[in-house]
Amino acid sequence: MVCPQFAINECEEHCKSRLDTVTVGVDLGRTEKFRFLIDTGAEISIVRIVRSARLRPEINYEPTEGTDVKGISNALLRTGGTVLLKLFTLTHETTHLFHVMGESFDCWYDGILGQDFWRNKGAIIDYCNCEITMGEVVMEFDDKPDETTDLTRLLTLKSRTESIVRLPTKSRGFGIIYKRELAPGVCLAETLTKGVDGYCVTSIVNTSEENVTIEPPFVELEEVENDCDNSVLIFLLQ
Repeated sequence: MVCPQFAINECEEHCKSRLDTVTVGVDLGRTEKFRFLIDTGAEISIVRIVRSARLRPEINYEPTEGTDVKGISNALLRTGGTVLLKLFTLTHETTHLFHVMGESFDCWYDGILGQDFWRNKGAIIDYCNCEITMGEVVMEFDDKPDETTDLTRLLTLKSRTESIVRLPTKSRGFGIIYKRELAPGVCLAETLTKGVDGYCVTSIVNTSEENVTIEPPFVELEEVENDCDNSVLIFLLQ
């Protein structure tokens, strides 16, 4: 599959979880580690502003009128501004203009690297070898969180951990799983995924301080609607 100014390498035996991420350094006065979702379907790149207890410097951004963006559930959101961030690997650095979203942006990661970033860097995103090539820079995908594939057993979710899971479904093809709480502190993530042979891949996050054991929930995928409007598409993985 080839897109303008960036390329995607896939192979038949490779099955994307659609939750692949990459971690890079970001200059906020001091270098901080940011985990970005690799999203080749999102039109723009996003950084999420979270004012939490984490000891991370605040991101100073330029407020703008904002851009209407559409998530996987077709809900319209609006960006709050833009910020030029300097990103680091061990041997290289680059800059990119990110759109800023607040804490209401429902994303488990620090941000999204979208088509504008991949085009600008002339990237080759290799899902078969789990790496990204941008000129002389080669970056590996983050290691996968614990994956649960044995559906005959209960799911044990480690504390403060995201788990990639295969869940039973009668749905076929692409569709949306909506976010919902499965147990106190345990949430099924809102995900665009695909039903294949009675199962789909998604993510469950345990935000509590203890391990939690649950039965694998049965999920239904809601069909994705493609409406024509002036909003920018985000968080749609292709």
